[in-house]
This record gives sequence, C-alpha cells and structure tokens, in this order.
Amino acid sequence: MDESVNEKSDSRLKISNMKIGADFVIDRKYGFVAVLDALGTKNRSIEQIKSYVDSLNTNIKMFEDIYKDLLNDTLISQKLNLTKENLKFLLVQDSVIMTMDVFSYENIVKNLFFFSFLLNMFISGNFINKVLFRGAVSYGEYFSNDNNFCFGETLNDAIAWHDQIELIGIMATPKFSNYIDNISYKIKTNTLNFSDKDKKVFKELFTKYSIPLKRSKFIGRLFNWPLSLSHLSSVPNDNTDQDSNALGYYLDKLKSYDIPIGTQEKYENTTNFVKKIFKNFPEYLDKKRPYPNIDSFKKEKNK
Repeated sequence: MDESVNEKSDSRLKISNMKIGADFVIDRKYGFVAVLDALGTKNRSIEQIKSYVDSLNTNIKMFEDIYKDLLNDTLISQKLNLTKENLKFLLVQDSVIMTMDVFSYENIVKNLFFFSFLLNMFISGNFINKVLFRGAVSYGEYFSNDNNFCFGETLNDAIAWHDQIELIGIMATPKFSNYIDNISYKIKTNTLNFSDKDKKVFKELFTKYSIPLKRSKFIGRLFNWPLSLSHLSSVPNDNTDQDSNALGYYLDKLKSYDIPIGTQEKYENTTNFVKKIFKNFPEYLDKKRPYPNIDSFKKEKNK
C-alpha cells in the first residue's frame, strides 16, 4: 500500500494516499463496534441479493430515523451526550458494521443501556423483515471517518467472533462479556448506584448464556433481542396471527422463512434461545408491552 501516516495526535490520524495524491483524516474514537453477518445470502440469485440489499437499506434508514427521533428528546440527548452523527453504518458485502462513538471510556456505562436497546431493536426489526443477522459486539478504541472508513483493535475483536455464533442474534465478545460481567457484579454489590428499575432494565438487555459456536460453546453474554418483539410484533397487517403472543409471533414469522441446507441448526439454536428468554421474562409475551420503558434512559446513572 502506498500510504503513510503523516501526523498522529490524541484524537486524529492524517494519512497520505500516494496513489490518488490526497490526504484524508481519520478520527480516533471510543465506543461500541458491532459486526453483523446476514444469514442465507451466500447462494442467492442476483435478484434475491438486490431484494436483500433494498430491504436492508430500508431497514437501516428506518432505524436511523428511530435513533434520531429518540435524540430529539432533550433529556435523552443531553444525558447521553450523543448527537445524530454518533451512530454509523458501513455495509461490506453481506455484513454490516455498526459503530457508536461515545467519546471516552467513562461514557461506556451510561451509554451501554441505550446502545444495547438500539442493537436489540435493530436485530428484531430486521428479523421481522426477513433479514436475519448473527454477529458480535466489542467496545474500546477504533478509528473512522465520515467516508465510512473504519479500523482498529475493537473492530478486529468483533470481526474475529462475528461469524462464530451459531444462531440468529448478537453475542458480546469475550472481552465485552467480561466488561458486562464486571458491571453486573458492581450492580449486585451496590458499587454502582443503580435504581431497582435500572437493575431490571440491565437484566432485560442481555443474558448469560451457553452460546453455541462453530466448534465449541462459550458461556458469555447474548443480547436479548427477542424481548423487543413484544413491541415490534404489535404492528398490524403483516400477515401474522395478531392474536398470538410475542413467542407465537416469532414462531409464526419463522415458519415462512427459507431454511437453506446447513443452516437448520442455527434456526434450532435460535428457537431454543427465544423460548428461554420468554421463559425468563414471561411479562414480555404481551405484545403491547414497550421494550424497555424509554424513560429509563432519561434518569441519571452514576458511574
């Protein structure tokens, strides 16, 4: 590569690209990086791939609008210190890289709930529209710019694990799982002064689970995306049984999806996980229940 790093500061890198005779600046960032792999796209026809890309772009646009609407709430945007530019998407073949810049390590805790909520809504919203993701999330330092360029150890950590998970859903990488376990311990020992409501929301966002991987299992954290079906499944006119609960809605949607050979175990693992989640949180079987109460993001959380 005919590239060189000309300048380096605490927050920026300036890289010269000799091939095009131009410089571009990359920002040093700190936050969350998710790498998501779409299932069942490898052997699709050109027409099916075009339909997938159109659906995904539509889903991302809708999701970005939801994110922006949430930040229009002054209490949320001021508390989390986020703007509409903090959330970024990058499409690479059949994968999606999702990043959220929270500026510093100190902001990870107070943005952890919000990012996890957004990620769970993104996975379930795409599931409803037949775009099925598996993947991994990490946290820490990474580099990116406004031209959808991204690299760094945090991205590498998420990439290393994103295609290992054998179900529809998102795992925290071992590094990120350890961080979440640490937060969980501090909550239980009252080292972090969370309210009872905040503690409940924390449990609702991710679950300790024996995660099926390609060659083994890993006891770590899975994001509880099925719970957001209790909110999204109340959307009418989608050709499903409107009288079913959220689990019934999941099963009703699943029966209409193609299951290519070699992927059947992923679907079985997913259904086992979904049933486990609704067993742990039976109150979310009610499709009218919000996920979670958005007011939880407006309250102060002590570091």
